[in-house]
Amino acid sequence: MQNDKTWKGLVPGIYRRMYPVFRCRRVKRFLHTLSPRDGDKLIDLGGEPAFWQYVDRELDVHCVNLEYPDFNDRDSRAALRCSIGDCCDLAGEADDSYDIVFSNSVIEHVGDLERQAAFARTAIRLGSRLWIQTPARIFPVEPHWFALFIHWFPKRFQYRLFWFALRHRLAGVRLTKEEIRQQVDDVRLLTKGELKKMFPGCRIITERFLLWPKSYIVVRSN
Repeated sequence: MQNDKTWKGLVPGIYRRMYPVFRCRRVKRFLHTLSPRDGDKLIDLGGEPAFWQYVDRELDVHCVNLEYPDFNDRDSRAALRCSIGDCCDLAGEADDSYDIVFSNSVIEHVGDLERQAAFARTAIRLGSRLWIQTPARIFPVEPHWFALFIHWFPKRFQYRLFWFALRHRLAGVRLTKEEIRQQVDDVRLLTKGELKKMFPGCRIITERFLLWPKSYIVVRSN
């Protein structure tokens, strides 16, 4: 997201201020809910190593992403390693090879409903404990674009309505039709019902903002 030309101006500034607060709360909730122990093996599907640099546990963390990130783990208690891979198809990873499968705001970026279901099957297969977070489709603000209600419309209307997205308008750039299509196609927010079908037997925690469901966290603790 930070690499595209709309990532400048007021909206990224707001995001950079808010993200550490939400990240801190989410990390605390994760540690409290799943109680990872020193030495636990964890795979972060689509994650960034920076997320783990301030976690106060000696975890063995494997971050899988489409690109290899630059990172420095000197200040981290976690043992961090990274690899390139498609989180919807990690055939090289053995079943139940991790203590915890973690993902933060990734499943909404992997593609259509079929690809999202494949992501869910991969997560379920790799470990006994799960923590999969994603923004709630029912929340009126689309969190990637800073736009009201646009994500509630079919894709063909989202392409036209994207002009009203604050991230686009306040960046001082003009996207081509193809660039707008790429922005819209990159995100498919999920409903709670869809998550229940994808992750049977798991508990779903609802994070709220002003009483509205803001995001969902799929949890399996054993």
